[in-house]
Amino acid sequence: MKFIIAITTTVFSSIVCASANMSVYFNQLESESYTDPYRKITRPGQDLEKVIIESILEAKTSIDVAVQELRLPRIAKALAVKALKDDVKIRVVLENSYNNTLLTMGDENEDDVNQHEASRFVDLFAFIDMDNDNRIEPAEMAERDAVHILHLNNIPIKDDTHDGSMGSSLMHHKFLVIDGETLIVSTANFTLSGIHGDFTNPNSRGNANSLVKIKSKQLAKSYQEEFELMWGSVKAARIPKFGHQKPYRGPKTSKVSSSSVSTQFSPTSRTLSWRKSVNGLIGKTLKSAKEEVLLALFVFSEQRLSDVLQEKFEETTRFRLGVLVEPKFAYRHYSELLDMWGIGMLDNNCQYEAYNNPWALPHYDVGAPIMPSGDFLHHKFAVIDRETVIVGSQNWSDSANHQNDENILVIKDKKIAEAYAQEFERLERKSRKGPPKSLLKRVQGMEEACFSYL
Repeated sequence: MKFIIAITTTVFSSIVCASANMSVYFNQLESESYTDPYRKITRPGQDLEKVIIESILEAKTSIDVAVQELRLPRIAKALAVKALKDDVKIRVVLENSYNNTLLTMGDENEDDVNQHEASRFVDLFAFIDMDNDNRIEPAEMAERDAVHILHLNNIPIKDDTHDGSMGSSLMHHKFLVIDGETLIVSTANFTLSGIHGDFTNPNSRGNANSLVKIKSKQLAKSYQEEFELMWGSVKAARIPKFGHQKPYRGPKTSKVSSSSVSTQFSPTSRTLSWRKSVNGLIGKTLKSAKEEVLLALFVFSEQRLSDVLQEKFEETTRFRLGVLVEPKFAYRHYSELLDMWGIGMLDNNCQYEAYNNPWALPHYDVGAPIMPSGDFLHHKFAVIDRETVIVGSQNWSDSANHQNDENILVIKDKKIAEAYAQEFERLERKSRKGPPKSLLKRVQGMEEACFSYL
């Protein structure tokens, strides 16, 4: 039985910044507001889900979605509408850990579910339990469970176990290719917490994320090729390929009107030079900076990128380096913020991170943002000289570079760069700079515990 529900299309999303054939949106933008369609909370920001839905409803022939997690039912319903009413070809690739409904999530062994996953289950249960009777009815599943809605409407789904493996390290993409000419790349998973906010936490405003929409057949083709590899529709080998089963492809640059956009995909084998990897492309782009680099990152643990920034920072006193890292990861032993502060921190095995390089000339004007309750800084962007932006699914880590299915864009466009610079400055206005006393105490405690036998 098929279920489709109409999606209204009369109100179109505003754009924070548009260059020719390219626009960018931020879900915590202060200058705009919208009403969260699920919690009915009016809050600052742009509705990234609406941007995605409007783009889906404009499709004429095909929509390919590759996203780590999809829990937003309005997106699922929009895909169903296009497939069943307009005969648009729809395909969806998910990370295997999230290719489940609420009910199949409940089948997991409780001993194997960590606290984060348990809280996600509770939040999703509350979201789908529309009448708050602590029971999940079929009608509620058909209305609110996004993966279930896709199943009901026979939308084909694959994940990273369809290659015959137990799954790649992480299928971490968040992109759509529409009609082979429109590309949407986001840092947000298609979830309440990724875009709007946790359902059970009225103070949550969603993890800080952005979305880029680009009309370019050439650029869309690169992402289409990535999708076809994962789907298993490449003519030479009709077997899904994830992780290292995919062939290496170096950066490709496309012209988008007067701008240029380069893209590359991970993972890259460790048998190849690091310079050929996505992190290598990031490093090369950072090296081009002359005056300023601004970073807003969920995770920053790639040592070589920290070393590149150290070189730029020490070249001239006029160089501005702004760095904000999600607080959950900012103060861990592998965080490159510690290097910038001139701190080396031992791990639980009393070992320093390999190639650890605390800066001889510490930089204390970097730190972590103060986020709304329950929300994360989920961005993965850099702004170079307010002319170039690096953004995509890839966190700045070794595992993202060498294990995960990831993508990156390097956008050379002043308007887009300025929009991201303003987002950095918004986050910076409410941030903590320098090492907190609790971190310094922890560093000292680890040293005393590890070296007490000497």
